[in-house]
Parts: sequence; structure tokens; C-alpha cells
Amino acid sequence: MQLSLDIWSPPKVQILQPYINDMLEAGKDYDFEIKLKNTGKEAVNIDPKMSSDNRFYGGPYGQMTAAFTDDAITITSPSNIPAGARRL
Repeated sequence: MQLSLDIWSPPKVQILQPYINDMLEAGKDYDFEIKLKNTGKEAVNIDPKMSSDNRFYGGPYGQMTAAFTDDAITITSPSNIPAGARRL
């Protein structure tokens, strides 16, 4: 016997600007801000960090390395988003 359930629940954290579209110039520093909104009734713990799964991706000529190394991107964030609050 196999039982499978799909239960949908509304998201508790909304990404207010889900995409960043910009042109970058080599040798310059850039700061991008991503705002999150907690629509739930309880605080949501977050721990944003770079994933080690992004080292390679498939391109038109096979597997290619990522354009940036982990040390090229810094993520700063609080450890949680209180209920009903917006955070960076």
C-alpha cells in the first residue's frame, strides 16, 4: 500500500521583489536588497546562505562552472522574521 497526500497551505514568507535584473560591471561593488514579509502568526527563523549546489550548471556546451565563487557574495540578515513584519 502507498498513501500520498498533497496539502497546500498559504505561504508564510513572501518575497516582495522576487527578481533582480541588472547589468554588472567588472571590478565594481553592488548592493542588492531583498525584502521578505512574514504573513503568518508566528516568527519564522531564517538562515540565508550560499548553497554548495550552485557550483555547476548545464549550458549549451555541457556542464559549466558558476560565474561567482561563494566569497564574491555576502549575505547579511537577521535570524528571524517576526509575525507581520518585513525584513531585509
